[in-house]
Amino acid sequence: MAVGSGVAPAGAAEDLARAVGRAAHDLNNLCASIIGFAALTQESLASDSPLQVYLAEVQASAQKTAALAEQLHQLSRAARSAPRG
Repeated sequence: MAVGSGVAPAGAAEDLARAVGRAAHDLNNLCASIIGFAALTQESLASDSPLQVYLAEVQASAQKTAALAEQLHQLSRAARSAPRG
């Protein structure tokens, strides 16, 4: 491969896909913790607490982030299973 050609060897691309998959997995675990702790906190508050709204936003944001992490994970799996040319 020529320097600066912009084409990564197959091994490097697979390594990158694995790294993305690991990062997505870790991100998903963090999101699960955030969602769970926000839910526990909501349960411990009065239903009319003004904090309920903020915690709902935290959960919604964490769920969107978890969905993004899942997309990254799927992309990483697809990249690793793609045929090499």
